[in-house]
Amino acid sequence: MHRREFLSAAAVIAVELGGCARPWIRKTTDPLQGKTLSPRQWANLHAVVDHLLPADGDLVGAAQVGAVGYIDAVMADAGTADDDKSNFIDGLAALNRAAQKIGASDFAFLDVIERESLLRTFEGSAQGRRWLNLVLRHTLEAYLGDP
Repeated sequence: MHRREFLSAAAVIAVELGGCARPWIRKTTDPLQGKTLSPRQWANLHAVVDHLLPADGDLVGAAQVGAVGYIDAVMADAGTADDDKSNFIDGLAALNRAAQKIGASDFAFLDVIERESLLRTFEGSAQGRRWLNLVLRHTLEAYLGDP
């Protein structure tokens, strides 16, 4: 996804959300207290959301606002569709396997250029596109919603 497409998608999602995420969701900030994610999964998702919406100058990034904790809590929420939950966990595992195929022990250990390349390749598959859309949607909810 190109930056222009990303910003267009972000604008659409922001309008759809009306500026509020799921207010009943209590996000976790400690990877050892994750509701759905193991510490390893937490680290890999942290690397993804930090790559998708990084800090820039005075602007904080998605990782800094607790997007990983928010996504973890959303996936544990009873109101989240089972398909979303399984697509999320399966997609995260597939992304990490792809990172291992290029020699990294985890996605989190790739450098910025390798992450970009791998995410673009992953987006080319149906599973990858579905997973990235899901992660992007929840990342933007966390980033744009009420704290």
